[in-house]
Amino acid sequence: MRTTALTFELPSTLSSEQFVSYTTTHFNLQITNHYAATKRFYDSFDWRLYHAGMFCEFNQSEQHAELSLQNLAHPQVLMSMEIAQVPRFANEFTRHDFRQQLELLLDMRALLKVATLNYQQTQLNVLNSDQKTILRLHLDCFPQLPARVTVQLIKGYDKSVLPIINFLQDELRLTPCTQALLLEVLKIQDKTAGTYSSKLNVRLDPDMHADIACKYIYSHLLNAMLLNQQGCIEQIDTEFLHDFRVAVRRTRAGFSQLKQVLPQNKLNYFAEFFSWLGQITGPVRDIDVYLLNFQQFKKSLPVSIREDLNPLRDYLYAKQQSAYQQLAKQLQSPRYINTLKVLI
Repeated sequence: MRTTALTFELPSTLSSEQFVSYTTTHFNLQITNHYAATKRFYDSFDWRLYHAGMFCEFNQSEQHAELSLQNLAHPQVLMSMEIAQVPRFANEFTRHDFRQQLELLLDMRALLKVATLNYQQTQLNVLNSDQKTILRLHLDCFPQLPARVTVQLIKGYDKSVLPIINFLQDELRLTPCTQALLLEVLKIQDKTAGTYSSKLNVRLDPDMHADIACKYIYSHLLNAMLLNQQGCIEQIDTEFLHDFRVAVRRTRAGFSQLKQVLPQNKLNYFAEFFSWLGQITGPVRDIDVYLLNFQQFKKSLPVSIREDLNPLRDYLYAKQQSAYQQLAKQLQSPRYINTLKVLI
């Protein structure tokens, strides 16, 4: 359900105090609350929400906590819900519309915090002559960013928005926000959205020597491993291991196809190492796949006996935890760390 609201940015020449003062002289304004709050922005590791033109924003203060799914192209809340903490996976959401939308976008990927912004919010009500609230204003003041005002319409008072919108734009010179706050936050925090991809995207010059081309390819694959290894160790979601194994498998394929490029002794050494990585990650990935497809397995059975598979699921979960613990030890072992030092 979309929230009917408009968001404006204060010019650099107008402070939040001046905004409240000027607006009070023209409208019956009531300050209802002022508090410190935090915005936390969420997406998957591979930015699936961002690539779909959306993001999750979790607003939290002592008074209130709310999660919203928002449009990335322009400030628009697509759906929101009060929630104490953000679930890691889409299937953990209790509200159907949130769960359904995020399952479609995220699939098996975890929601991870990509940015945090502390700010001050002042809540104001615009009252009519009967002292009834006809509009709500949310004034958000951020460090390093221009303040923003969100005008929230009240059902039944839609026509009341025009005078204040005209006042904000014509008198106070506020401009409508055309970019989601997340993009501004990422910019000031020197972060770049949408940079990770598991695809092998390496541009090679046709005139490049084979050994140089190999270095580019293997460096890209090694970087993919390094980006995903901590997610494997922490068991954040199953795609970290999947992408880690893809990089390992592609590296091993490169060894078999480019035998004349690398010295034989080095080729043998690294081929054995990457073969070992394939061996220690294979059983864990098998369990992941079983559990990812478990609901489909259940649905293939008659309804009367589907629940009989639950003990098997519990067994697989226990095996998964044990397997990831063993894998974490291997990925922090001297053999793994010392070999990576040689590669890096």
